[in-house]
Amino acid sequence: MINLAHTAYDATRTYRNRRGVDVAYAGTAEAIIHLGTEFPDWLGFGSPTQEEGLFLLVAPGYRPEEVALDPGVEGWLAMEVADIAEFTVD
Repeated sequence: MINLAHTAYDATRTYRNRRGVDVAYAGTAEAIIHLGTEFPDWLGFGSPTQEEGLFLLVAPGYRPEEVALDPGVEGWLAMEVADIAEFTVD
């Protein structure tokens, strides 16, 4: 299980593995797009039924289901970080 370690001022959540290494982030589309530029090999995910409307960015070797965050009824759907940009507020 990947557990919540920190929530930043902009509400972006950092999740860490048991060794204390950051392996996932949850946040707004804008936050995940920004983090996606810092971690280009990480995978993006979204869910149309995630209660808070959050997106995920997950390190290689980890699955979104391991993140301690309810994805909603439809679960996490793989998305390119560029596709997440469609959900930004202009």
